[in-house]
Amino acid sequence: SSGLILLFYLLFYLFLAGMFALTMYVMLLTLDDYNPTWQDRLSTPGMMIRPKGDQLEITYSVSNPESWDGFVQNLNTFLSPYNDSYQVQTNDDCPPDQYFIQEDSPEHSQALLPVQSDRAAGVFRAVGPFLRLQQRSALHPHQAQPGTASMLAQSALPTTPS
Repeated sequence: SSGLILLFYLLFYLFLAGMFALTMYVMLLTLDDYNPTWQDRLSTPGMMIRPKGDQLEITYSVSNPESWDGFVQNLNTFLSPYNDSYQVQTNDDCPPDQYFIQEDSPEHSQALLPVQSDRAAGVFRAVGPFLRLQQRSALHPHQAQPGTASMLAQSALPTTPS
């Protein structure tokens, strides 16, 4: 009697494992190996990359300023709200020993130290390629506005000086 019960459960679990393997096989047949099933308007769904180029690989010539001038102009336009004069006008004074939460203020410009002084020359000559990476938040539309965790990275993507 116990042998028949053991045989039944063995066959039952083998049948379940076979059904699972069959459904996984059929599901994997529906997926394309080379093209994603889900297409979105975002070029890189999880990450925002500045300067935005046509490709992920940014190629420039150090000796030819015209090759990277478009990137510098793009970064200057994008980073203009973060300059110190604008920050002084929009930020409130935060006295010591008193908490003050500025929920509507953008990130402060201290994270942009390599770019602060001379953007036109400093971005590509002094510190090398300067890229801004920002993590996108994927939230349900009914949730509150997402806060963005961003970081600035130097040479975070493959860059090829020519």
